[in-house]
Amino acid sequence: MHNIQLNDETFGKAQRIALAKGYGSVEEFILEVIENECSLGNEDFDQLFTPELLDELDRRSSELDAGKSTSIEEVEARFAVKRQQWLSERAS
Repeated sequence: MHNIQLNDETFGKAQRIALAKGYGSVEEFILEVIENECSLGNEDFDQLFTPELLDELDRRSSELDAGKSTSIEEVEARFAVKRQQWLSERAS
């Protein structure tokens, strides 16, 4: 078994979170956090939020704030185009 050392401040934070979330101990909480981070399929999705996508989200948010909404038909059409692009990229 391996040991890790935490400074008092970090340990205190982990202890408070563990208690608030109902863990039996701070060790159980830390173990779960580490296992979740190391598990297969636990992907970091930050790379998907490109500057272009963030700009698009900001633009759409501004449109919604201004009262312009998108119909379900428009959403479905955009989704169909994106889906086809995604499928084409993976087919090659």
